[in-house]
Amino acid sequence: MQRFPIHLLTYNCGKSTPSNLDFKEKIKKSYGTKDDTEPKNLYVFGFQELDSILNSLDYNKINRDLINLADIIVDSLDEFFNSEYEFEVVEIQHSGSVGLIVVSPFATKIIRTQKSYVPTGYYFTSIKSSCGIRLQYQCDEGSDEYSPRVTEFTFVASHFNANEGQSYMIRRNQDFMTTLLGLEFIDGFSMIKPDTHCFIMGDFNYRASGGYTEDSLKTPKDPIDIHNLSNNNNSQYINEQVRLKDELFLLKKKGSTFWNFSEGDITFMPCYKFNKNTSNYNPKRIPSWCDRILYQSYDKNSKEVIHEYNSIPSLKQSDHIPVYLLIDVPYKPPANIISDGGYLVNPYDDGFTNNDDDDDENEGIGGRLQSREDIYLKLNGSNYYNYIRLLGSITDNIFRIALLSVFTNKGRASVFLLIALISLYKFYAG
Repeated sequence: MQRFPIHLLTYNCGKSTPSNLDFKEKIKKSYGTKDDTEPKNLYVFGFQELDSILNSLDYNKINRDLINLADIIVDSLDEFFNSEYEFEVVEIQHSGSVGLIVVSPFATKIIRTQKSYVPTGYYFTSIKSSCGIRLQYQCDEGSDEYSPRVTEFTFVASHFNANEGQSYMIRRNQDFMTTLLGLEFIDGFSMIKPDTHCFIMGDFNYRASGGYTEDSLKTPKDPIDIHNLSNNNNSQYINEQVRLKDELFLLKKKGSTFWNFSEGDITFMPCYKFNKNTSNYNPKRIPSWCDRILYQSYDKNSKEVIHEYNSIPSLKQSDHIPVYLLIDVPYKPPANIISDGGYLVNPYDDGFTNNDDDDDENEGIGGRLQSREDIYLKLNGSNYYNYIRLLGSITDNIFRIALLSVFTNKGRASVFLLIALISLYKFYAG
């Protein structure tokens, strides 16, 4: 069976857009080894906290940041493959400080792209947000019987709400639901679409807390012991700790979020939270696997092949480190998980799980497919998320004006002038 090779990388930049030689060199680790002379069909990069909070509310500033970042990525790919292929930027999308860049050495095979976004921050701001790109890729002739002439992909980059505690953990589940339902593409579907591959990556902010106690919803039940993890730094032990401590794994196992999505085994050390420019974890936070890459589950008869799911600990510019996935997926898309009525359903009748080992162990990362007929996935003409986007735009501007008036000299001068004018008006009017 022919497969479609994809590279994905997610990186929380720590409020500073990567722009130096170190970033360009370090991300080459995610492309594979020098023996990998054939490029992937698609290179997808998701970013969070691309700039300061103030600048993240400036659409044009973030757009320029992403254009510059895309140039760095293309240069990096050209150098890695010795300029034997012509890498081109296919599409760029962003919302707030969350960005998505798609690059391909075969850009002429991409025949259509769509974009969407939805804010997930407090008061509908885009300080936390999700953005998506949907594209159609024209397949080579001579594909096998399972390979369509055109295959479609949806890529989503997200930044969910932060902090430790059960209420924040539940809010992250809500952010996923908002992303799942609120990304509205012009083809009439949200994040999930029949006969379409779907990937979601980003800083989901789930912590390695082990859950929370009944006595205190802010007290982690059994948080990760980073010293013990460091002393037993081997892939099997790390993966065991993920299954015991990681909120996202435990919530998926309960069927509380990320229904019908799978993830490779995590065998790398926690990617958050570091003291910047060091390899030292910040003792004020639970070291956690906040940065993740998941994909819609495939049929066990046409499984994906994961070549590497790893991090880049040598890139120390942020309090996060990048996480990347090298994966080959079948051309045949995942089974349809949308019923004729538009609801999320389980397309498999055999209790399918994505992995081959014990069911109980794999419900979390492999993801036992869930039937959720209370989740409507088609766009039904409702303007709810359009109102959310409108409100988000308004609150973004209000928040930006407030920040400008407090943190910039020009803003403070404008506020002083406004107060002076009001005072003069009251004096002469009185």
